[in-house]
Amino acid sequence: MTRIALVSVAWAFAMAVFATLASAEESAEEILARDAAVVQACLDVAEARRVAADAAETARVASPGATEKDKKTGPEGHLEAAALMAGYAAESCIGVLSGPCMETEEAASTNGMMYCYGRESDVWDARLNASYRQRMTPETGPATNTVTDEIEAKQLRKIQTAWIPWRDATCEVLHSDGIPIYGSLANVDGVYCIMVLTARQALWMEGLLALGFE
Repeated sequence: MTRIALVSVAWAFAMAVFATLASAEESAEEILARDAAVVQACLDVAEARRVAADAAETARVASPGATEKDKKTGPEGHLEAAALMAGYAAESCIGVLSGPCMETEEAASTNGMMYCYGRESDVWDARLNASYRQRMTPETGPATNTVTDEIEAKQLRKIQTAWIPWRDATCEVLHSDGIPIYGSLANVDGVYCIMVLTARQALWMEGLLALGFE
C-alpha cells in the first residue's frame, strides 16, 4: 500500500472517530455545511476588501498630483505589493477553518490534527467538484457557442484527470531538506498537503486564483 493510501486510510479513520464523537450533536452533513459557511464568509470578506482596494487605487491615481514615483520598485516594492494583496487574495482563506481547529484540545493528537485539515479539505473538495460540474455543463440559449463549450470541457477534463494523480503523488512522500518525512506526523503533513493543493485547485476552477498570466 502506497503512503498516499495510508494517509487516506488514517485520514478516514480520524474523520470517523471524531464524527462518531460529534454524531450526538451534529451530522456529517451539518458539519460540512457549517464549515463551508466559514470558508465562504472568508472569501466574501476577501472579495469586499479587493473591491475596496481597487476603488482606493482608482481614487489615488485620479487624485491631483498622483505620481508613480510614490510607489516603491524592485524587490522591496514587489514584497510590499504582495503583502497588500494577501489581505484580499482568495488564497489567503486557505486555513481559515483548520487554523482555529488546530488550536483546540482535540488537535493535541495526530488524529486530531488530521481531522482539522481533513474537515477543511472536504470543504474545498466539495467546492472543486461543484465548480467542475458547473463548468462541464454546456450552457443553453441562443447565444450558446457549442464549439467553445466542447473545447473548454475537453481541456478541463484533461486538466482535472492529470491533476488528481499529480496531487496524490506530490503529497505521497514529502521531504524536509531533501530527506523523506516518515512517522505519524508524516500523515499529518500528507493531509495538510492534500488540503492546500485541493484548495488551490478549487479556487483556480472557480476563477479566483490566477496563474499569473490571466
